[in-house]
Amino acid sequence: KKEGFVPLRVYWAAEPHPTMPKSITISMEPGKKFGGIVRNEAGEPIPDVTVTTDFGGAGKGENPHIRANINTKTTTDKDGRWLVDVMPAEIDDVNKLRIYLHHPEYLSDHLRKPISPIPVTERPPLDQLFNQSSVMVMRKGETIEGTVVDGDGKPIPNASIYDNIYYWFDPDKTRATTDENGKFRITGVEFSPNQIDSRQRDIEPDGFSDVARRPRRGIILTVEAAGYAPELIFANPASSPLEVQLDAGESIHGQVVDENGIPLEGVRIDAIQWREQPLRLHLESMTDVDGKFELKNVPTDEVKYNIGKDGYMSVSEFPMIQSSNEYKVVLKAPVRIIGL
Repeated sequence: KKEGFVPLRVYWAAEPHPTMPKSITISMEPGKKFGGIVRNEAGEPIPDVTVTTDFGGAGKGENPHIRANINTKTTTDKDGRWLVDVMPAEIDDVNKLRIYLHHPEYLSDHLRKPISPIPVTERPPLDQLFNQSSVMVMRKGETIEGTVVDGDGKPIPNASIYDNIYYWFDPDKTRATTDENGKFRITGVEFSPNQIDSRQRDIEPDGFSDVARRPRRGIILTVEAAGYAPELIFANPASSPLEVQLDAGESIHGQVVDENGIPLEGVRIDAIQWREQPLRLHLESMTDVDGKFELKNVPTDEVKYNIGKDGYMSVSEFPMIQSSNEYKVVLKAPVRIIGL
């Protein structure tokens, strides 16, 4: 990288490892300006939009293979204008050019490494991007509002609400947090159809049904707060405003041992599936020197966990539910297969 030039990826490939040259000369291309305006559907400019330009071209050469390696962020000004100056003069693979927009009040791209999804907002033609006359239009989307309360109907402040975009991959990035009155508001929502396969259950606003297995238009939300059991809800266009009740949090206790009954320290326990939904909870624990573990503020119903430690066969989707009894899990030695 160098300011004002196209950033590059220089790559050698070989098995078991490439032979590196003693020296190499790499030519860097001066960057071209690239940008435009972001507006809403009423034609008004949108300031403070985060614009991420992502491009990894086809490139050329072998050992090394050299290509453009662009992932840069900027922000629109008060007139909705944005500009970057590191683009190559020729886009050798336009399908690899992605422009992502993010603003809390509009339908946005929510990025996480190493995923490069199709952008929410349509990309303008290349010539307009290079002469900075391009216009990208962000849609307003819909809004979800609600209140989170305890079993007595009292509001719960600082409860976190996650959706399937943020949660697990970026657990610290919530879609909303309740205020002192337990209220929350999520803007820029697109109620996409949730595809339900034969292994999943259709999620209704008031719970879960094993009967219907049809796609429904909505968004799945995880709601959690310190000291309470989390809840999983399904919000659709007709469900707002929501009222979400959280029950008091309980715990799960257990011990992990080997086949000889010897306690295993450093075994990891991770929630993997809840109500037929994968990766919906960040419940995790690690065994102590006595092989003991505790999971706090677990849901009131069953959760499946992966349990594992290097040097042992893992236990997958082990079901546990809050209980006064202690679970005992046995990890077996790995199976060795030898052949010619």
